Amino acid sequence: MKKFEFSMEKILELRRFEQKEAESELGKINSQIAALQNQLKEMAASHNQVVEQGRGCKDFAFISQSQQYFAFLDQKKEEIFKEIAELEIIADQRRQVVKEAMQKVKVLEKLREKKLNQWKDDVLKEEEAETEDIVNSRYDSDK
Repeated sequence: MKKFEFSMEKILELRRFEQKEAESELGKINSQIAALQNQLKEMAASHNQVVEQGRGCKDFAFISQSQQYFAFLDQKKEEIFKEIAELEIIADQRRQVVKEAMQKVKVLEKLREKKLNQWKDDVLKEEEAETEDIVNSRYDSDK
């Protein structure tokens, strides 16, 4: 009895590879977004730290430097928000690519499963036919 062979196995392997590559690309984009969000959290913590240090402070130089630092943080924050927005657009595109790749793999896997079930049915029928032939030949030889 020959073993099961799926004629489109190479294509299925290629589709799985494409899916993994697309997922990897999406993961890279998501990690970049997470890194930028961490920068925002660090900036907020830094802002709060400067505010705490400046409470009750009457030093004009410190207050002036704090205001300049806050303006710098606001500018940097806007740049990060813009970069996150751009990356979110790219991430949405990558998600769509991943979704399409997953659909292509799923279609081929379903086809493979269907062919495998058909092959199993055929093998079972062949075995039943062989068994029946053996039983019939023994029965005929006993007569």
